[in-house]
Amino acid sequence: LGLLPWLFKQIPKGYWDSTEHRKKYLTWLGKELQFVSLTDWYRVKAKDFHSTGGRKLLKDFNGSMFSLLSEAFPNFSWIEWKFEAKPHSFWDDIELQRRYMNWLKSMLRVQSDNDWYKLSVSILNSNFGKQLAA
Repeated sequence: LGLLPWLFKQIPKGYWDSTEHRKKYLTWLGKELQFVSLTDWYRVKAKDFHSTGGRKLLKDFNGSMFSLLSEAFPNFSWIEWKFEAKPHSFWDDIELQRRYMNWLKSMLRVQSDNDWYKLSVSILNSNFGKQLAA
């Protein structure tokens, strides 16, 4: 039988402690959501986990899709701010803000500090930094 434990009302205690179980669930969920490539995961929402038995799994990773998927698919270079769903305190980390701004500098080809003054909030919004600008 190919039973899927996460679809039962009660998941066996400690089930999500296994990396293999987590990856099996994520592989299944990706198929359910008709994901074609790993970049499709950037669109996943917490409700996708909640409605398919993965609420506890996501909670075990403090709501961080980045942490969960980085562990499950370590050979992919995940960019944490590209996830539509981010933990509430996501932008509180100053180092994360620095990494983001360095990435944005590279993406926008910012040449000098004066170039930053030409950027609008809409640039942040369209480059995954919407909450940072709020």
